[in-house]
Amino acid sequence: MNKFFALMLTAVFALTGVTAFSANDTPVSVDTTEETESVMISGAVLEVAEDSITFTTPDGLTVQAHITADTVQEYDLPGGQLNAGDFVYVMYSGMMTRSLPAQITAEMIRSAVREGEVSEIGEDFFMLRTDAEELQVNCTADQLAGLETGAKVKVYFSGAMTMSLPAQIGADLIVTAE
Repeated sequence: MNKFFALMLTAVFALTGVTAFSANDTPVSVDTTEETESVMISGAVLEVAEDSITFTTPDGLTVQAHITADTVQEYDLPGGQLNAGDFVYVMYSGMMTRSLPAQITAEMIRSAVREGEVSEIGEDFFMLRTDAEELQVNCTADQLAGLETGAKVKVYFSGAMTMSLPAQIGADLIVTAE
């Protein structure tokens, strides 16, 4: 019976993982929390409020990202303001509610766009002539479908750009201007 009691007590202490004792019977705190890595999610902005943005991801999930004093906001957009229709990248802790819309707390929100005219179309890219530069925009065949030379477009991308000549960006969303 004593062995059974000792085994049960050992199992309880092992499963709780909160407090352990060292060889000299001094309590030792055991950290059972795991560090979480940030997760990136992206999508088209539906609504911009003072303390949040609501966007929909490419697979159709609607997310409300709460903005705090610690949220880093980087916008390379005309006017420097985020608006409905812009494409955003949102970094968050990985914790998301199961509500509708899903909710997260944004650590960082980033959006970058280049506007210009399509000057050439290749197999998996097109050349974009802006007022300041000419860029190679790498994209998929689906994104190229219906695109014509001379079309005025907005290209949303992650903000990453090569230092090559011409500079290259990867298109996440291409919007044809009317």
